[in-house]
Amino acid sequence: MNERTRAAVVGLSKAGPSVETTLEELSFVSREGDTPEARFLLSVAAEDLWTEAGRVPTPAPTPPEPCDDGETPPLPGEVARVAVTICGVLDPVHGSASPEYLGLLRELCNRLAARGWSLPPATLPVALDAANWGRSSKSLRPAVAAAVGPRGRWLAQFNPEWTWLLEEAPDPSPESAADSEADRFAAQFAADHFGTRLLALKAWRAADPAAAREALDEVWKGETAFRRAALLESFEIGLSAADEPFLEAALTDRSKAVPAVAEQLLLGLPGSAFAAARQAVADLLLTLEKGRKATLVATLPPASGQQMEGDGGIDWGLLAQKPAPGTDRGVRAERLVRALACVTPSHWTERFERSPAELIALAQAGEKTAHGEETLAGWLDACGRFAATDPSVAADWAPALSAWLTERLNRKARKRGWPDRLPNVQPHFTTLLTALSPDAAAAFVTPLLTTKVVAAMPAELGSALWAAVPTPWPDGFARAVVAAVEQGRNKRGWEGGYEYHTWHAALPLTLERLPPAVLADLPPGWPTDGDPPQWLEKAIDALRLRRRIHELLP
Repeated sequence: MNERTRAAVVGLSKAGPSVETTLEELSFVSREGDTPEARFLLSVAAEDLWTEAGRVPTPAPTPPEPCDDGETPPLPGEVARVAVTICGVLDPVHGSASPEYLGLLRELCNRLAARGWSLPPATLPVALDAANWGRSSKSLRPAVAAAVGPRGRWLAQFNPEWTWLLEEAPDPSPESAADSEADRFAAQFAADHFGTRLLALKAWRAADPAAAREALDEVWKGETAFRRAALLESFEIGLSAADEPFLEAALTDRSKAVPAVAEQLLLGLPGSAFAAARQAVADLLLTLEKGRKATLVATLPPASGQQMEGDGGIDWGLLAQKPAPGTDRGVRAERLVRALACVTPSHWTERFERSPAELIALAQAGEKTAHGEETLAGWLDACGRFAATDPSVAADWAPALSAWLTERLNRKARKRGWPDRLPNVQPHFTTLLTALSPDAAAAFVTPLLTTKVVAAMPAELGSALWAAVPTPWPDGFARAVVAAVEQGRNKRGWEGGYEYHTWHAALPLTLERLPPAVLADLPPGWPTDGDPPQWLEKAIDALRLRRRIHELLP
């Protein structure tokens, strides 16, 4: 705070002699009879005016070097016209910024990049803007970055909102004159572009994990939380016991993202003390009482600040401080879910000597009285977390969970009235499905689409399941989704009030995920034969363009 600002804040009587000097030097701008405050303000105004009048203008910025497109081949005319059409609809000034076309832009960019082509220059500003605010920007940005070419990277330096491209897109020419591989990695890791640094750290981890860890340790405190989390994810390459102290220290990071990454890595590290401690805690909370009828007993963790005998002094508050959004669980029940989610699912089949189907049946029997629902939710989260490292998830647990949910939905359909949602474990199913391979996730969901509950409410329940299946969708699964959409359309048609808002969200997402073989077999006007409402007409127009992309870029 300078002296003039301080005087205006604290008052002239407390400002000190420096202000009185300013008043004397510029006293001629005031009039006789002016108060000290008026004299002060007039003097400051005159001083500012004199300063501005004598200021030397800043030199004009150096004109940028012209863009060198290199040897980027020109697009065929029809492909360029499709790109202009898509970006014309996404343009918030001249178009309607329709979200249906974001998936088209991503697919077009991926197909162009696979052929070494780039978007037409006229479409670059819209494509870069769309990657800023578009739905699923996490998957759209890499696609756009791969298809903007040298001109897109040149253009991004003139707009602060496009700096993500300079950070996420790897520098196409990060050549280093270093003699050794270590020096080359070090030079690339010190680059300005974060994308180049991240790729360099991953390559460094593959070649020399210890050296890469030391390099990250040197810059760790100077990185933002987002970058620390992204850089730490590279530890999954070459993960070993030598990384454990670094990951243990990352658990205490003040951000939320970094401890989450460190926890995931430590749980996947065989023999880590963190994983062993979490498994011991989970064993305290879940036991199997054997007798004439086996019973699965779940115990809620204690409240914050309290301990259980044999828990190793764990801070239970680290597991959860509040329930997960969209659930009606309490904090202690949420901690039970989080504790079970930290243990690989095969541990329970080995410990209790029961198959996944038998364990699920035991948990289902205690849904009302023995925290069975929380147990199932924890197992579901664990299946999603360890799907890549525990073969029993895709082979045994996923089929058993699918059979359980299928039976449950058919059982509810026989009762009076329809349920308005899936069970309380619905968000946990999404976590599992997104972690499975497309084939395994499709095998999980396909039986559910024919249950009476989902068939009666495909937009509300069915789309919540099939939207979580990773792409590319298997053809058989995609045809089952098309049949579910037909089931919904035949109930009351698109007009007539059949849950317009749910189909409005679900259908465009479905149309952009159908594989080419299924897409080619659909009737030209699908999914309607009549005059569609406006929202559906946009989706159908996007579908026609997608078919055209597949014809031009097979």
